[in-house]
Amino acid sequence: FRRIIAEHYYYQDEEEQQQILEIIHSILEGNRKDLTTFLSDVDMEGNIKNTINEIFHENINFSFDSFVKFRLRPIMDQMAKYVEISIDEYKMEQEYQMFIQTLRDFLTGREAKFDHIHLLIDDGIHFFNENYDEMKRADLAHMIDRRLLINHPVYVDSVTIAPLLSIAPAIIYLYTEYKEQALVRTIQNIFEERLVISSTSKFYKNKSMLTYTADEKI
Repeated sequence: FRRIIAEHYYYQDEEEQQQILEIIHSILEGNRKDLTTFLSDVDMEGNIKNTINEIFHENINFSFDSFVKFRLRPIMDQMAKYVEISIDEYKMEQEYQMFIQTLRDFLTGREAKFDHIHLLIDDGIHFFNENYDEMKRADLAHMIDRRLLINHPVYVDSVTIAPLLSIAPAIIYLYTEYKEQALVRTIQNIFEERLVISSTSKFYKNKSMLTYTADEKI
């Protein structure tokens, strides 16, 4: 794998090679189901076993170098598919990290329009202010810093990410049952220590307690 990465794709830096190899191994170990769909026609283990069995059945003189060079050629081609897909994934991850860093830089030093907000991701995406009053979509759109949409028109989600960056709250209380979804991970990567994640049930409990307390005061 490392030779293919270096000689066919010209990645000479050892750190870059290692990061690509880690993606390859995660695919081989079955941890990247999203990428294995592109390799449904590849069965390296089965092909290696068949190739070795052919040698024993044919009862021929064995040369390891010849075995690798000629008999394993189809398997080497399959290995190249793993490398190709892993390099594409590596490039995408690098672009994603650069994108995240750009948004972090945008956030740095920006004045917070709210001390904290509540973000509920349930049947949809809902913003609430400090008092758990839902913020209207039109009001959120009005708060968006247009530089975000001009400079990053494709990548910035105007429904969630752009309002969050524009408001720049000191703390975001995010409530969801889908902690592993891409949107939640992106919010977490951008806002880091500003983000507090809880369950949706915690949101409804907190909201009802605040409403009950407010009614008592009235």
